[in-house]
Amino acid sequence: MLYDYSHVYSGMDSTVEYIAKLLSVDPSLRLLESSEDEAEPLELESELGDIDYSEIEPSPNEFTAGAVDGGQGTIIRNNVFQAGVYRAGYLKFRDRERIGEYAEPLLMVNLTRENYSEIYEKNFYRLHGKYPPEMPSFNETLGALRRLAEERATFKCLDDLEQDDLLLLDGALRGDAYGFMQDMIKKAESRGISIASVSKATSLLWRGGANLSAVIKSRGDDLHKNKSWYAKVGSVGQNLNKNRLGDIFIARLNPYSDLTFRIDLSRSNRKKPFTIFAELSELATDPFFMGYPYPLAAVHQMVRLSEDELYGFMMRLQDIALRKGVDQSRWDLLFADYHRVLNFDLRETQARRM
Repeated sequence: MLYDYSHVYSGMDSTVEYIAKLLSVDPSLRLLESSEDEAEPLELESELGDIDYSEIEPSPNEFTAGAVDGGQGTIIRNNVFQAGVYRAGYLKFRDRERIGEYAEPLLMVNLTRENYSEIYEKNFYRLHGKYPPEMPSFNETLGALRRLAEERATFKCLDDLEQDDLLLLDGALRGDAYGFMQDMIKKAESRGISIASVSKATSLLWRGGANLSAVIKSRGDDLHKNKSWYAKVGSVGQNLNKNRLGDIFIARLNPYSDLTFRIDLSRSNRKKPFTIFAELSELATDPFFMGYPYPLAAVHQMVRLSEDELYGFMMRLQDIALRKGVDQSRWDLLFADYHRVLNFDLRETQARRM
């Protein structure tokens, strides 16, 4: 069947015009736009032209790094019920070798419109000894439970690390409404453990639409050709950005990789940024994840849930239901989602199984 895409093509000229307009805007402005995953605008203290770039030198000392992450997946759901699984864990690395690991058992939860708030409240109280200041929505609860599991794993990882070790986290280093991040940073500071939080992608934009990381990378690669480097994009003002718990850097950790990442360093770190970036660069040499700290990649692989695993859980759950006398037609009435069939990429699935 042939499709007429002329109406799509006709709109592309105006799209290009808009992009050209964005590219013409001078990005040398201090205020960064907020985005969907940024709760507030972020104001930095440095203009673009004043940002200093530093070349990363090899790390002269041995060190241990711990990395924390979590994973989740939905087995089956409709608008009033969700069966999901989640877990979290951490890995320890030294001299490019794994020297320890922890992963809590895969946990399954059955969430309904009636019980989801109670389940979250109980799990929150069990971990933090107080009730949550705010509740997630029904659709957000599985992710919120996974974050609680990550918080448990983070505290366990801190207990397993020693002075001058490095804790690696995934995402931006932001405060929360119930103080976990603040308490975690205080505990790390009391033990002499430094914290680096690495964002796989950042949606921070300079006023006008230019991506922060892309702008910094372009200049950094010009200044330090074929080198690894880091740039502090500005100290985070305490008064203007109260939820920011660290200073924000953009870094290219491996000279043989084009990847750059936003990396937040805790203000309480005893180690200087040049030491931490030397250690991060040492961890970013794995050929498969070149340029990204390998411990974070490894722990992600350890806790993630693949589509094949989730599909297997769903089939097993359905098989148990049918053996217990649930009628197939009634099951389909509750959970049939033909979009899943229509969107299923047979070629991708076959390639994964070859």
